[in-house]
Amino acid sequence: MTFKPATWLPIAILLSAANLVAVGFAAGGTEPWHAGVHATLALGKLRRELSETQERQDFVERRLVQGSEVRRVPPERGQ
Repeated sequence: MTFKPATWLPIAILLSAANLVAVGFAAGGTEPWHAGVHATLALGKLRRELSETQERQDFVERRLVQGSEVRRVPPERGQ
């Protein structure tokens, strides 16, 4: 079985949303540890996504800088 991000990303988002809803239910009851576990899982997912987004942004910035360096026209010699 191959990993298909297009299939799993919506599932991961749905499960993260369910975790956030579960935090509310657990915190509303008398289970603060249970709510803490759900909050930790949701924050872990968000942190991973943010880290991946920052890596992609860094990559794009490096590519843009490389592209602008290549397009520069060197000064003509002999003038």
